Amino acid sequence: MKTFLNHLNFFKEVKEQLESNKKDVYFIVSSLMQYLEKKHLLEKHYIEKMREFVKIESNKDMIKDQSIETLLMLLTVIYRTDYMSPDNDTYIMYERNGMIPKILDTLIEKIEELV
Repeated sequence: MKTFLNHLNFFKEVKEQLESNKKDVYFIVSSLMQYLEKKHLLEKHYIEKMREFVKIESNKDMIKDQSIETLLMLLTVIYRTDYMSPDNDTYIMYERNGMIPKILDTLIEKIEELV
């Protein structure tokens, strides 16, 4: 339970930072991804779920219906895409198109239901 509360607080903090500071999006999202990696929350088999990612990416309204595991998979794919991309624009693109904020909002809602 304490772990869920820690995750919840961190996700809320990241969401607040993204809403209040549009200049440091890359660094804020980087800290989120580092947190996920450090806490072993990244999906190991994300490549097998790329088709699902593309489907959700094209219809962001589907995000609210996803499980916590799927939401973490979406963040993992974004993280890995940025890792392979030399221009560091991936986080900014997914924040501006609303995907990262919707994932965070839904993660927060789902964790709040658990605790």
